[in-house]
Amino acid sequence: MQIFGTSIFENVCEGITLAYIILASLAFLIVLITWLNTQYFCSPILWTLRRWIRAAFVSIAIFILLSIFSDKNPYFIFALALSAYFFGDSLILWKKACEYSNKNIIPFDKFKEVPNAWRSDKKSLLQKIEIEKIGFNKIYSAVSGIDSVCCEKEQQYITIFFNEKDNVYLLTSFTKNIASVESFFVFISHDESGRIFATNNSAIPFAFVVPKFAKIKFVPMRRNLCALLKSHNRFLKKHDCKNSIPFDCAESLLQKISDNIYKESISKNIMNNKNSAITHELLTSEGKYHLWKKTFLANYFLRLF
Repeated sequence: MQIFGTSIFENVCEGITLAYIILASLAFLIVLITWLNTQYFCSPILWTLRRWIRAAFVSIAIFILLSIFSDKNPYFIFALALSAYFFGDSLILWKKACEYSNKNIIPFDKFKEVPNAWRSDKKSLLQKIEIEKIGFNKIYSAVSGIDSVCCEKEQQYITIFFNEKDNVYLLTSFTKNIASVESFFVFISHDESGRIFATNNSAIPFAFVVPKFAKIKFVPMRRNLCALLKSHNRFLKKHDCKNSIPFDCAESLLQKISDNIYKESISKNIMNNKNSAITHELLTSEGKYHLWKKTFLANYFLRLF
């Protein structure tokens, strides 16, 4: 004799078994994408795909747990599980924004010139050869954060290249403690009116405010330097920048950009004044929200504005 409700119980078991299979497949994809991106590609698109797969993995796991103890509509349960995941991830991102704000780092500190600020691994050396092939020569190397109360691993290592023919600068930066993250590249041009145009392929959200005279285009999917340079040239043409002129020196380029970003961020209530005795935090409450929002949008939608 069939017990009442047995067929329903069997359907639930079949659904959970299918969910386990999906979970195993998603776990395999997460591991595979992580390995491929770390070893070969370092693509922002793959990192974003991994986050969405992780969201599905955690949501399905929560869905399985809730389904055991609840007989509500499965779509409602899954929507609840997905909401719980994004709420939890948002809290983690907010915690990271607060931790960044509380670090004893001066992001727009003085730059100290050094003989070499380039990584010595094979991939980085090949990148340097590629930069020289497209007509750029190294003119400046520096370390920032030298006056900050932070360890050496948190200092920014900066190298600037220059193309004399087109008066275009190429800036690249990295921190020593993030070996798996590819250096980002920024092509910079400067016209006679004082405007600065930059094309940046970094997928890391920018926490501060760009001054009005500077225009930045973020293209995180442009990993190839030649493609990034073409994108920069189109950007210049769009804004009618016909005659690029060089800066007095590479250090003045860095100092002008960093000083103005610092002043603009303070005026827009994003950043606290580093000389203020009222607070030791880098960012204001609005600044932390600004960073949290940009990080969330960059993580899941590759949006940097």
